[in-house]
Amino acid sequence: MSVKVISGLYRGRNLETPDFKGDESPVRPTKARVREAGFSMLFARTEFADKLCLDLFCGSGAAGIELLSRGAEKVTFVDTDTQWAQKNLAHCKIPTEQWDVKRQDVLNFHMAEKAEIIFADPPYGQGLANEILKQKEQFGTTGTLWLVEVESKLNFNPEPEGFELLKSKKYGKSTLYLLEQQ
Repeated sequence: MSVKVISGLYRGRNLETPDFKGDESPVRPTKARVREAGFSMLFARTEFADKLCLDLFCGSGAAGIELLSRGAEKVTFVDTDTQWAQKNLAHCKIPTEQWDVKRQDVLNFHMAEKAEIIFADPPYGQGLANEILKQKEQFGTTGTLWLVEVESKLNFNPEPEGFELLKSKKYGKSTLYLLEQQ
C-alpha cells in the first residue's frame, strides 16, 4: 500500500506503508483527507517553517514527511519499527540534517530539545493516546501544538490536564484533536 505526500516540496511522492490488516489491526495508515484536514487545522494556528517537530508512532513517516515538505526545520520520527519511515525519507531524498529517526518505545522517549509541533497517531486498541499526553513534558513545552489522531470509539478525554482543546473533527473511524500544551 502507498500514500502520497499531499503538499509542499515533496508533493506527489509515493510513500510505502505497512500492510493494513483490517479494522482490528493497530497498523492503519492515515487517509489523505484526514492528514490534509489535520495539517489545515495546524496551519491555521502556525507556520511550519523553522519549527522543530516530532512524529510519534511514526509508522511510514507520512506525517513527519508532510511537515518537512511544508517547511519544518527538523522532524524527529519515533516508533518501535522505523524501517518504513527510513525507507520513505531516503526515497524522498530529504537531507539527513532535517530528520532524526529513533527506534524506541514512544512512552520511554525523551526529547532533549522540546518540539514545537507534535503529531501523535498511536496504534488503535491500546489506549496509548491518553498515556502519551500524561507524559507531555517529555516531548513539548508551553505553547507546543499537538495534533492527535485517535480511534473515534476510544474513551479519550478531549481536554486532558495541561492542554487546551483548540479544535476536534471526526472522520469516520478517526478523530483529530488539535491541542495546545499549557
